Amino acid sequence: MRPFVLLFGIAIAVFLLTDICTALPEPMEHPDFCKGMRPPACPRNLDPQCTSDGKQYANKCILCGAILSGEQPEDVSFEPCE
Repeated sequence: MRPFVLLFGIAIAVFLLTDICTALPEPMEHPDFCKGMRPPACPRNLDPQCTSDGKQYANKCILCGAILSGEQPEDVSFEPCE
């Protein structure tokens, strides 16, 4: 009886871990404009970058840092922010 309980417990643990791992969001592909940037070592220049969800970032490097840390902005416009 004990080996059955042990195997059953291991099977449940594997099932739960598999379910948790498959529920994680897929990483966002890094946009082409992030190539060559090294956040958090970003310059301090002010070149505002806006996203369609209303967020504003000081420059492209800081926007890339947000993307690399897991934020997923909807759409980036390289126009001046309004």
